[in-house]
This record gives sequence, structure tokens and C-alpha cells, in this order.
Amino acid sequence: MQTYAWSVSEVREVLRPQPLTTIPRAPALVLGLMNVRGLVVTVLDLPTLLARETEHHTGAPPAVQGDDADPSRDAPTVPRRAGLGASVVLLEHRGRAVGVTVDAVLGVVPLDETRDGDPTVRHGARLRIADRDVIGLEADRLLAPVMLMAEEER
Repeated sequence: MQTYAWSVSEVREVLRPQPLTTIPRAPALVLGLMNVRGLVVTVLDLPTLLARETEHHTGAPPAVQGDDADPSRDAPTVPRRAGLGASVVLLEHRGRAVGVTVDAVLGVVPLDETRDGDPTVRHGARLRIADRDVIGLEADRLLAPVMLMAEEER
């Protein structure tokens, strides 16, 4: 299992698992919608989001896995949790909240504990935090291509 980190300035909050409202014909990375105190938030599947990013950079599509894989969907798929059994991290992206599923949130760690000397979480950078190998993620770099695609489809 891989561990990832976001800068705390990009994270609005972490939510407990809850049922999601599915969206018919949505790409595989869109798990559904959730209501957060009256705010409707789109929830994305992090493994599928990362697979799309890898495909974009390498040109190689990720393998379709699991019985849930639906080849008719227009995005690479990974086993899906349907919003249950995973936490949702609400990220701030250009003034909008976007949910991303994660298997677990291990905690909040000051970056001066990283031991690599760089106090910034950079997208794709390898960090050593609390004796774990961690890959940094930036909300804007991760979400911008997906959100741009969604805006173009409106």
C-alpha cells in the first residue's frame, strides 16, 4: 500500500465514510456526490485518479482490475468502494471542495519532521515522514485536468 501526503493548506477536512449518490454515465473516477452540511461535493476515487495521471504522463493505460471493472466506462478503473469503508478527504481546488477517497488518514505531521530538508509537499516528490515513504500530492496538479474536463462537458 502506498502512502500519500497533501499540504494541510489544501485540505478542508476529512470525513467519515457515508453513502454516495451515484451519477449515471459518470466516468469511473467519479464515485458520486455527497452532501456536506448543505454543500454538494463530487467524490473522486484516488486510485483511478492516479491511474489517469499515470496514463496521461506515460501514454500507457493502467490495467483494469477486479470484477467491478466495466470496460464501457471511459476511464481506467480499479476496484471500487462505492464510498463505503473509505474516508473522504475534502480538498480545496480553486475555491471549490472536491472529495477524494482514501483508505485511511494516518495523521497530520509537521513538515519539519520529514528529514529531507524540503518543507514543501511537491507533486510526485518522495518524502520520508514518520518513518514512512510518502509521495507528495498537490491538489491543483492532481485535480486540474479532471475539473477542466468536467467544465468542458457542461
